[in-house]
Amino acid sequence: MNINGLLVHANPERITDVAERLNALAGVEVHEMTKDGRFVVTVEDVDGSDPGDAVLEIHQMDGVLSAALVFHHREEDESADPSATRE
Repeated sequence: MNINGLLVHANPERITDVAERLNALAGVEVHEMTKDGRFVVTVEDVDGSDPGDAVLEIHQMDGVLSAALVFHHREEDESADPSATRE
């Protein structure tokens, strides 16, 4: 499991458009949004999607002024093959 928390700041005139595009990304959830363009967002692992790619896409999204990683948590899947773990 890989969870990333982001604080995203967008152009206030574009918040509706940015919110729709954020919610359309796999593994991305908008938790809070303010009228001045600030968003609290999480990005999680989902099948077929790398959370790092989603974070990069948010950084490059039209209307986004900045995106700061403010939280990261990674937990190995206990059911995973132990011989496949990194050292």
